[in-house]
Parts: sequence; C-alpha cells; structure tokens
Amino acid sequence: MTSAPTQASIPASTADVDALIGEPASPGDPASLTQAAQPVLPWPALVCFVLTLTLFLPWLNRAPLAGTEGHRALTAHQMVESRQWLLPTLYGRLYLAKPPLHHWLIATTETIAGTGNEFVWRLPSVLSAAALNAMLAFFAGRWFGRTAAWVGGVAGMALVVLWSQQSTADIDSSNTLFACLAVLCWIELLYRGNRSFAWTAAAGLAFGASLMVKGPGGLPIIVGVLVWFAIDRYRSKNLPDLKRSAVWLPAVIGLAIFGLYVLAAAIAVRNRGFDPDLDGLIEGGKNLAPGSLSRLLQALSIGPLLLAYALPLSLSLVAIHVGVIRRSIADADRRILVAIAGSFVVSLLVCTLSGMVNPRYGYITLPPLAILTAGVVASAIRQPASARVIRDAAVVLAAALAIGTAVMAGMAWKHLGGSVALHALVATAATAAVAVAALAVTGSRGARVGLPLLPAIAAIVLLLSVPFGLMRAESRDDDSGIIGARALNKIVPRGAHLETGAALTFQPELFHYAGLDTLAHPKKSFTPDVIRQSCWVLLTPGELSRWRAAAGGRLGPDATIPSNGSNRLHVAWYSVW
Repeated sequence: MTSAPTQASIPASTADVDALIGEPASPGDPASLTQAAQPVLPWPALVCFVLTLTLFLPWLNRAPLAGTEGHRALTAHQMVESRQWLLPTLYGRLYLAKPPLHHWLIATTETIAGTGNEFVWRLPSVLSAAALNAMLAFFAGRWFGRTAAWVGGVAGMALVVLWSQQSTADIDSSNTLFACLAVLCWIELLYRGNRSFAWTAAAGLAFGASLMVKGPGGLPIIVGVLVWFAIDRYRSKNLPDLKRSAVWLPAVIGLAIFGLYVLAAAIAVRNRGFDPDLDGLIEGGKNLAPGSLSRLLQALSIGPLLLAYALPLSLSLVAIHVGVIRRSIADADRRILVAIAGSFVVSLLVCTLSGMVNPRYGYITLPPLAILTAGVVASAIRQPASARVIRDAAVVLAAALAIGTAVMAGMAWKHLGGSVALHALVATAATAAVAVAALAVTGSRGARVGLPLLPAIAAIVLLLSVPFGLMRAESRDDDSGIIGARALNKIVPRGAHLETGAALTFQPELFHYAGLDTLAHPKKSFTPDVIRQSCWVLLTPGELSRWRAAAGGRLGPDATIPSNGSNRLHVAWYSVW
C-alpha cells in the first residue's frame, strides 16, 4: 500500500496551487484532509447556492410552459385552487402518473408567492439545483477540505448537461437533489463510520423524498451505492457489515414514507370514486427492462453517453488510478473516492439493465462526479507533479468553456430578432468569457496579470448561461402548447366550456393559455354519452373517428389544432340534442 506523502513532499512553491484556486495550499500531511469531526465553513456552499440562482433566475419567465412542464405546473396550480393536495388532479382527471411531492413543492411556492406563473412554477427546480450545488460543496469540504468544497460546488455548476432540467417546472431537478442527498448520506454512514442517527434519518428521508417525486426514477444511483458497498464488503471478506442498520434502516424509512402515501391515496381514490388512470405507471413498468433487441442496443449506449456528457468530470474516474495522482491521495480519502467511483459505475449498469434509452433519465447519476473531481483535485495539488497535471487540465477546461460560450453565443445570435439589447448582452457575454479565459490561462503560466483558474471557470460558467438561457427560451417557444392555444382561440372564445379526453396529456398547457373552462375525462371512457351539456370538445384523431360513428350529426364540423409538432388535434362543437 502506498503511504501518504510526508511534510517533506509538500512543494515549497505554491505557484501551481495559487494559479488554480487563488489561495496558498495548507501545508501538512494529506491524510489530514479527512476531518469528519471539524465543522465545515458555510461560505463555499452559500456562494455556490447564490451563483446557481444567478445562472437561472433571469430566464425563468422568458418562455411559456413546454414539454411536460404543464403536467407538473398546472397540476400544482389546480391543487392550490381546489385545496385538494392528497390526490393530484389535472382539469378534473385524477393524475397519478407521478407521485405528488414535486407538485406539492410548486403548490407551496405558489401559495407563498400568492400567484401562479412560469417564474413561480419553475422556481422549485432552480432552488433544488442551487441546493444540489451547495450540497456538493458541503460534502466535498466535509470529506476533503476547503479547497475541495470550492471545486465541488463549481464542478456541480459546470455540469451544463443538467441545466435544461434545472430551469424547468419538471420533476428531474428535485429528484436529483433528493436522490443524491440520500446517496451522500449513505456514504457518510458506510464509509466514514458515522453512527449518528441524524445521518440515518437524513438518508431515509431523502430516499423517501426521491420516491415521492419520481418513484423508481432515483433508484439507479441509490442501488449503485448499496450494491457497491456489498461488493466492497465481499472483496474485503467483511460481509457481516451488511447487517449494520446504516445499510438497511434508511431504505426502510424511505419505503415506509412512500408506502404510507400510497395507502392514503388508495383510500382517498376509493372514497371519492375516482377512475384510477394508471397508464403512466403501467408504461413505466413496461420500460423497466429492455423489451427488444433495438431497445437493448439503445440501453447499452446509455453508459458511454453519460460518460461523454459528464466530461471533463468523468475523467476523474480514470485520474484516481493514474500513478502521479494516485500517489498524492491519502488512504482515508481514497476509500471515499473509490466508493463514489464504484457506485457510479454500478449505477450505469443499473441504467442499462433497466432498459433506459433516454439519457436524460440517467443524469441523476452525474452530480457525485463533482465530489470525486473535488477530492482528486484537493489531493493532487499538494504535490508538484500532480499539481501541474491538474493545473493544465483546468487551463484546458477554462479555454473550452470560453470557446463553448462564444459558439453558443453565435448560435443564439440569429434567434434574438431585432432586440439590440439582447444582441449586446450576448456579445458582451461571449467577449467577456474569452477575455476571462485568456487572463486565467496567462496567469496560470506565471505572467504578472492573470486570474486564478477556479474563479475564472466559475465566471465563464455564469457567462455561458446567457446564450444558453436565451436559446432555451427560444426552444420552449417553439415546443409550447401556446401555439395550439392561439389556433384554438380563433375558433373557441376564451372562457368557453370545453371537454376532452386523451388530448389532455399531449399539452395540458394548451388549455391554460387558451383560457378555457376545461373538463378532462378518463381517456378510455370519453364518449358522447358522458357529455351532459352542449359544449366544445377537443379530440385526438382516433377519438374523432369513434365520435363521428357514435354521435352522427350532433358533432359539428371539426377544425385542426397543432399539438406537439407534427401531431394534430381536432376541435368541434357537440350538441347533446
């Protein structure tokens, strides 16, 4: 076993460290990096929390709801209106495609704000993202020291692949927060020897929260840490450790929370006479394993895709085994780093075996790589040879982010219309990113004028959010149901009564932006017989054919409404007489 470097091996010159983080390295044995009992300074976590808010808040209200945002935001909005929070409903239809915790978070935010709009509905996801990056800074600092805290938080912010889900009203950002919190608490319990019940309770509550947001959607990373711990205990011939309450008690707590909600919801469904539309759950169950060769091949590509999307953080999986870096890592730190890396690899296997074909569902596995990177950096910068490797990698990253900002600014430029202010903003962001990167690279090479690399990377990430936010808003404009709402309002006046079935799940925001008094029926029972008064109806092509056959002349001429790109819906007047 390689022994930890001694005081004599710490570099006398700290130029490489200064170039990276802007502060001198603390001399001492790298084994002292792991100080579980010492309090962690809150500044890295607080700064990363605020910077993450800065990434997203300016853009939250620039675009209408799109994709599946309407399913979450409008369900929560109607919770507030109806004051019925136990059973989510969407325009009168029971909506159990997802558990309700994220709906509750949005509804709580709307209740506090006193109003509901795109900014309010997306705010819980942004707060979850900010809490996630603060949490990465906290755990990195707790496990590997102050430098790691800053690196972990900034690395989390730099996971640009997560930005799309962190600035929407959808459920992924809050699910990622809770699942990662559960995993990090489990690592604290299993690999740090912390026996405090507070950590057990935190892991259990976070696991339960993840289940209450997305059901099994958070399981890959959670299963990953538990399976890796079992593998680790088997390799060390210490299987009795698997009986520790820290292994199974958080799982029991989380499952109990979810089970209690399921029981309460089932009783409420029966008492209120709802038709339990469980198509979302059935579809999710069908997708839990590859059902065909083509799906299996897609699932096999998930691991490589996630590794590519996580670059350069995924390189830390290799870095912990590179000789010059490996020798700089103390044994106590290596145990945690290997646990994070092993858990991540197992979670990728879980994603593949579960038949996952959409990489977006695997993004939940990526944030712990920020802590892995932080641990590697905090250890490596304490020796001259490995510090130079880290410095050079940071130089490349700063340059790549600056180039990416310039490229994305160019892509955003053509979508900004005639707004001189937005053109100036994007141009300034791109120019500033390149300038900051140039100063940082120059400074890292020993010139008199320069910036520390870590603050420079954080600054460039903030500048990158400008063209990203504008492009994201543009894409939402194109994908939103507001386009169909405008077409619908040319035929159906605002405030009119409309009933629908299967069309509800296409783009529920369509009904919101059209300003219609909408009632949604379970799609399997949406027939002319359920209509009690003459009204407008919005039908899918399949429903239109069935209604024509059943209703005859009572269903008036139909008009086509665009929905979800190439899909089409049909609106017509239905008379009960």
